Amino acid sequence: MLGIKFGNSTIVVHHISDTRSERNAILPLTFQGKETIPSYVMIQEEGSVEYGIYAKHQIVRYPSRVIFGVKHLIGHKYHDCSVQKLLENVGFEIQPDEDDNPLIVVDGKKYIPEEILGFLLEYVKDTCKSCTGQEATDCVITVPAYFNSAQRNAVKTAARIANLNVCKFLSEPTAAAIAYYNIEPKDNIHLLVFDFGAGTLDVSIVYIDGRVFIVKAVAGNSNLGGADIDKIIADHCIEQFQPDFNPKDPNNKKSMVALLQSAEEAKIALSSKSSSQITIPNFYNGQDLTLSLSAMRLNSLIRHKILDQIPTPIHSALKAAGLKPTNIDGVLLVGGSSMIPAVKEKLEEIFPGKIYPYLNSLKAVSDGAATICQKILNDQLKDFEDVKDYVNPGTIAVVDVQPISIGIKTVNDTFQKFINANEPIPQETQMEFKIKDTSTFTIEIYQGESTKCSENVFLRDVTFMNIPRECTKVFLKIAINNEGMLVVEATDPETQYAQTFDFCHDGKLNDEMVQEIIRRHKAANETGKKKAEEKLTQVYDDNRRLKCINKDLFREIQNQINDAFDEIDDIDDSADFRKFFELADEISKKIRSNI
Repeated sequence: MLGIKFGNSTIVVHHISDTRSERNAILPLTFQGKETIPSYVMIQEEGSVEYGIYAKHQIVRYPSRVIFGVKHLIGHKYHDCSVQKLLENVGFEIQPDEDDNPLIVVDGKKYIPEEILGFLLEYVKDTCKSCTGQEATDCVITVPAYFNSAQRNAVKTAARIANLNVCKFLSEPTAAAIAYYNIEPKDNIHLLVFDFGAGTLDVSIVYIDGRVFIVKAVAGNSNLGGADIDKIIADHCIEQFQPDFNPKDPNNKKSMVALLQSAEEAKIALSSKSSSQITIPNFYNGQDLTLSLSAMRLNSLIRHKILDQIPTPIHSALKAAGLKPTNIDGVLLVGGSSMIPAVKEKLEEIFPGKIYPYLNSLKAVSDGAATICQKILNDQLKDFEDVKDYVNPGTIAVVDVQPISIGIKTVNDTFQKFINANEPIPQETQMEFKIKDTSTFTIEIYQGESTKCSENVFLRDVTFMNIPRECTKVFLKIAINNEGMLVVEATDPETQYAQTFDFCHDGKLNDEMVQEIIRRHKAANETGKKKAEEKLTQVYDDNRRLKCINKDLFREIQNQINDAFDEIDDIDDSADFRKFFELADEISKKIRSNI
């Protein structure tokens, strides 16, 4: 079983071992020697897929093929601000479909965001199998506290594409608090989880009481993240280098993508260094961009747009929880942007001496998810008498909250709240509505805090049908279950009318559509496999020329190629074939140098 932290810029995974010596132990999963994988996917011409580090390194060369930021797309509409904001910073094409859902377009082929995330999750699953020999079928996936039903269902659809069953969604702040408890098992404490990732800033207050994790309040800024810092650095570079450079000009897209990548690297470097060099060859009009950026200058650049915005969600969360800064026992830093020294200093001003230093900001959330995996497995294993050597994580209970108010549209654009923000879930509210001489009626569901629906976020509409003519009123119930999923119901006891819409399984794709995506992906990878085999066959033929010149080298290369063919036969559909092309190129050079 896998505990997966799916982030805008990286994915982090812990798995639960099933070996006899380490049964039910939590272990990090490594990708090419690293414990994080960039959330990047590259679509090749034939449709085969590259992942992670290699895909990210190709973004400057192939900006229209490298896809990232899928967390900004999944479960959103094309015209949502998060999608429009992403459009400004990517080199790949995004189009709306007829229902305003975003589609990613590469070589004229259209991919939904769930498909791209499904590719990444399949890569995670296959990596786990190749590293551990164990095939994962179940997982716990963490999501931001603000993820709504549509976003959670989209993630669940992506997991189906990867043949993974999502046993549970866990909010990222709760997962971080669980990871903290694994290190410091203290009770009756209030933790403030400061989650500053690539795309959003989320602040949550979690109370721990005897292995019960109670989310007291959440607040945040969905338009503030590490990517905004990258953009600030990039804008500064443009201003210093060439003020008339237009980042929105399609002809400058490649240069802009390269600059944003270099800005991200500089931002990361400045968390541990006093200065960093940004260099982009042939940036504009044949000129190279070269700029030195100091940590002090970065602090100045982000003071107003970033640092001054940090206290607002913190104080909102404290107010919603009925607490003061002095009531907080510890501050947990989560997400790469939380490690920026100036950000830490801002938090230290509000919570002096409260920042907890021993939590890994990148891996904590995944570790917390894996602890829940451990609990699920423990519940499954405890009924088997012959299983004696598993790790018992103990009883863990999680009480989450609804982060944003949910309601419906009534007359004059009025937002009628059903469920208030920061109420514990599961939660439900029922109201009576009068209807007259109709067999159908439709409601529009929104989330937000404004009294006007037009200023809130539209979630979906629901149409109730086959209402008896004699029905004059219905009781409308809106509920959020303990997974954060939406359930809507209309009933009339007098006429026995009842209709329920359960959106727990409301993905856009049915089983047939999911299978078609899997088939298309498999076919593309078969093409990649065929090309790798053709490349190795060509090298195999070239190697025969060495037989009379250097028999030892001939045998060595022949064994290498045979081993590669054996490996290709054994690998999974989503495997990365790039290494076989690299091996073939390496062998070709060796042959040429010895002939």
